[in-house]
Amino acid sequence: KDEWDLGHIKGAIHIPLGDIMEGNYSQISKNTPVGLYCRSGRRADIALEALKKAGYTNIVNLGGITDIKNIEIVK
Repeated sequence: KDEWDLGHIKGAIHIPLGDIMEGNYSQISKNTPVGLYCRSGRRADIALEALKKAGYTNIVNLGGITDIKNIEIVK
């Protein structure tokens, strides 16, 4: 199973880091609140920096999936 199948936030949209680095995230409006996360939080931090450089301002790194509390995780 891949990471997404092992658990993700209910209602989340899966956009791999590679897609973000290539600029393939047009489905995200620049004014939409965005919470980024991955297994440990490191890739989410890289994605956050890339999105900041692209002009996104309403984004936050939620960290690793196991660190996320009070949000429903589904498999």
